[in-house]
Amino acid sequence: MPFSPRPNFLDYAQGVMRPAPPPEPPPTAPAPPSIVKQPLSKLYLVAFADSAGGRVTSGRKASQRSRSAIVVSGMDEMERHFCLKAWAQHCTTDELIEEIFATQEHWRPAVFGIDATGNQGLFADAIRREVREKNRKLPLTDFIFEGDKDWRIETTLQPLQAAGKLFSLTSLADLEDEYSAFPGGNYKDILDAWCGCIKLCPRKPKLAEARDELRQLREYLRSQRLPESQVQARVEQELLLRERSLTQGG
Repeated sequence: MPFSPRPNFLDYAQGVMRPAPPPEPPPTAPAPPSIVKQPLSKLYLVAFADSAGGRVTSGRKASQRSRSAIVVSGMDEMERHFCLKAWAQHCTTDELIEEIFATQEHWRPAVFGIDATGNQGLFADAIRREVREKNRKLPLTDFIFEGDKDWRIETTLQPLQAAGKLFSLTSLADLEDEYSAFPGGNYKDILDAWCGCIKLCPRKPKLAEARDELRQLREYLRSQRLPESQVQARVEQELLLRERSLTQGG
């Protein structure tokens, strides 16, 4: 299954993630993008659903409302992450539920996470009733997010991109649209759901590896001339999230 790497998936600048500027045209024709072919059987599959699109925020235009989103992501033994499905729509609860079960049937992920932050836990309860009443199979796992969407995207996806561990199928147009418009675009739901997938992947890094990744994050934030207090706060937040993840993972 071919994947195209995103070497400039997101670029950090002045405290917010922005699309990387296009490179200057080279004097000769650029080389074609490299393609990674990864057998699906070698990936640990995780899906994630965010039902935020069903709610209407007062005073906001329809085009500015969050959409419901479902992402399927696979992780290989090198802890590289491959986005396989990126779906987002303004839809009814019933339509979202059916899309969740269709995704489970097609991809059969080991874990299907769902955003249970705040009132969204009610949607998780509705899914469980559907599973129970209709005897359907779904490896559902509640997940409570920390921070806001921009922060999650910055601290989850950017370090992986910087390490060359973030890939996607070349056909995912909605994902392309979201990251090219980030952070000023109307929609960030697919990117946020991808963060949920990554957080649910089993990962217990060695202490030295974890320290090295935090060091790289710190150096990157400093290179963007952020205040040291903000750099330290971001690193501490990431460390706290990792500690919680390891504890939940047993």
